[in-house]
Amino acid sequence: MLRMRGFSVVQADSPEHAVALYGSSPDPVYLAGGTDLLPTLKLDLRQPRTVIAVGRALSQDRVDQAGWIKLGAGMSLARVAALDLSPLAQAASRVAAPQIRNAGTLGGNVMLDTRCRYYNQSRAWRNALGGCLRAQGDLCCVTGSTRSCVATQCSDSVPALLVLGAHLRLLGPDGPRQVPLVDLLQYDGMHQVDLKPGELLTHVLVPKPHPDAIAAADKLTVRGAIDFPMLSVAVLARFDGDLLADLRIAIGAVSPKPRLLPGLNSYLGQRLDDPQLDAIAQGAWKRTRPQGSIAGDLDWRRQMTRVMVRRLLVGLKGAGGVG
Repeated sequence: MLRMRGFSVVQADSPEHAVALYGSSPDPVYLAGGTDLLPTLKLDLRQPRTVIAVGRALSQDRVDQAGWIKLGAGMSLARVAALDLSPLAQAASRVAAPQIRNAGTLGGNVMLDTRCRYYNQSRAWRNALGGCLRAQGDLCCVTGSTRSCVATQCSDSVPALLVLGAHLRLLGPDGPRQVPLVDLLQYDGMHQVDLKPGELLTHVLVPKPHPDAIAAADKLTVRGAIDFPMLSVAVLARFDGDLLADLRIAIGAVSPKPRLLPGLNSYLGQRLDDPQLDAIAQGAWKRTRPQGSIAGDLDWRRQMTRVMVRRLLVGLKGAGGVG
């Protein structure tokens, strides 16, 4: 049995209270749903002395504003899955299992820690290996590098939010700030999100999609439930008649940084016929380099990028009634 070290738990009543507690508590950490943090504590990957419970402090509501959809970071993934907001709802509906979706939160999934098969193990296992850059070592066991960690960001919601152009509203000791999600992500398995100390994610803001926009998300897993993705893809498109008017594709679960594919504007104004479908899928394959930090053959995961991107595009083309 894996036992957690002792720590104190304090309940925050508001985001401001949570940030104040963070600044006045020894070795603090925020806890929302706990579906990712608690296993981390059991594996002794983190040793906080203070756990600040923010589940009651964070909003769980959706608010429609001028041009924006504001989602409380405390909203459960089950509620996110029920939203009429593709592809975020689709991505949330595939997270783990119903019990996890009922407990896990949108904010927690966005801020999900990176994973690595050399790191997300028991202390005894890590000690036998000799540690890594994330665990009292001086070497990345995946790449052999002494400089960078390539633990993989496996959040289901992040690729979907990237194609939606989402922003994050944060609250920290210096006050609130709002930042595009794409600007916060970093290619660093140890610090994958550029947060200031003590900052708390309070809301996810999504620009209201164009009425004609259609979107979808999918992920590659061994099993149909529970598993983290080995590859995740989100696509958003809009058609003007038979011609592409907008196209965004995001790839996740292959490296520390989910990313939007560049170069897609060159396809705007064209029909999405087989040559274009093949070229876009091939471009996604070329720009995807899965790391070996999680399970799954690297060549297979990379080849599946081509398959999944094309499959989603064909589905969107059919949903859009494009011939």
